[in-house]
Amino acid sequence: QAVEQDQRAIVAGNYGALILLDSLLGLAWYWVVLKLARRPERFLQTACAVFGFQAVLQPGFSLATWLFLRYMKDPVWQAPASLLLLALALWTLAVTARILRSATGWSQFASVSMVLLQALVIRALELAILPGTTAA
Repeated sequence: QAVEQDQRAIVAGNYGALILLDSLLGLAWYWVVLKLARRPERFLQTACAVFGFQAVLQPGFSLATWLFLRYMKDPVWQAPASLLLLALALWTLAVTARILRSATGWSQFASVSMVLLQALVIRALELAILPGTTAA
């Protein structure tokens, strides 16, 4: 339990930097993707749609994450908390891919793939830049 508290303290200490870094990397990602799609004029629209959607969903994600961490070892509430977090993650994937599909004109498969690749690349960059955020 001491390790969990240390990890939470590390994340809490870097939380502001992590949010800023995540936002900047997300903006850079969409700028590059739209340049590759030859639709850079859609950057502002795409960025507003993605960040706006994420801002609306963030309170739900915060609650779901808290429930997941709170009931991680409780056999009764662990499954509902995990399912809520999974449902929000899948919904985010679907909506973000739809936004990207509209902005780029790519197929749904390509858009979903780019959203998943974005999550992996940005997380890897965050770990390289802020190595203490492994519990985020």
